[in-house]
Amino acid sequence: MRAFVAIELPERLRRLVEDFAVAQRARLPKARWIPAANLHVTLAFLGEVDDLTLGRYCARLDDVASLHRQLRLRTDRAGAFPPRGRARVLWLGIGEDPELTSLQTGIADAIGLAIDEQPFRPHVTMARCRRP
Repeated sequence: MRAFVAIELPERLRRLVEDFAVAQRARLPKARWIPAANLHVTLAFLGEVDDLTLGRYCARLDDVASLHRQLRLRTDRAGAFPPRGRARVLWLGIGEDPELTSLQTGIADAIGLAIDEQPFRPHVTMARCRRP
């Protein structure tokens, strides 16, 4: 199965993100909007993993999570990927937080993922566009 590690949004933040998305839908009627229940902040892509590997990862992830305090997520900007040219993904940025970055790094270390050369930019994907 294809898997990733993510943080579910707290109910209050999920509602705020959904309200923001609703306000944008008229401007982008052809975008495919992410259902509110599926809004999240991705911390790591695991790719294709079997059940046994996923079980090992989950145990390691529990250990990493226990080392971090409860996060206070806040939004701070909106944008699109790619940053130049025609947009394919619309997102709402999550404010910088050293604890969140430390959690993301700890997850990558615990399961042996290479860290991207680009800095971690936490965000919530709100919509995808088939045609830019």
